[in-house]
Amino acid sequence: MTQPFRFCPQCAMPLELSFQGDRDRLACPAPRCGFVHWDNPTPVVAAIVEHEGQIILARNAAWPSAFYALITG
Repeated sequence: MTQPFRFCPQCAMPLELSFQGDRDRLACPAPRCGFVHWDNPTPVVAAIVEHEGQIILARNAAWPSAFYALITG
């Protein structure tokens, strides 16, 4: 079992409960920091795919122009 964050890993302020997204989450109260502990680790693998000297990137038609991503899975 993991221990919850108590302090902000970016600025060391004590974290407080704050409504973020869809529920209360631990967040930094410092206005200039903005850290939120989302507590949703998602293990993934990302790869840079090369084919004939060029890099292949993923593209979604719904994304803004010039927005590309690595191949993940």
